[in-house]
Amino acid sequence: MTEPHTPPPQQRLRALERLVNAGIKAGVAIAPLLPGLSDDPAKLADVVRAARDHGATFVWASLLYLKPGTREHFLDVLGRSWPPLAERYAKLYEHRAYLARAETDPILEQVRDLKRRMGIADRRLIRLSPPPEPAQGRLPI
Repeated sequence: MTEPHTPPPQQRLRALERLVNAGIKAGVAIAPLLPGLSDDPAKLADVVRAARDHGATFVWASLLYLKPGTREHFLDVLGRSWPPLAERYAKLYEHRAYLARAETDPILEQVRDLKRRMGIADRRLIRLSPPPEPAQGRLPI
């Protein structure tokens, strides 16, 4: 509901697996994390587990950033779809685009811990790398 017209998660995971199996370093961005909607510990664990199971070489997370213009639109949508959260978000983002570290740090630490526990790492069997740079040509002088 927060990202209309984007591919569903299973389609994204299939693409991830294909990329990694082809030797391309690919991972999962858990972003934007939405306090009260997508920051549930069990849901985060499900996402990190699915990323690992589909070969993710990395996982990173970031919380919602609401710059002016986007903020008003998002709060309007939030008020229609999740009215109980609208007041909380209005206070959290009242005079800022980024959440305070007191709000973000615990959630990001959860993701870091899940990555460690679930063994998110580069486990590619094939590793593509760019070709070496061509040698500098020399001009006869």
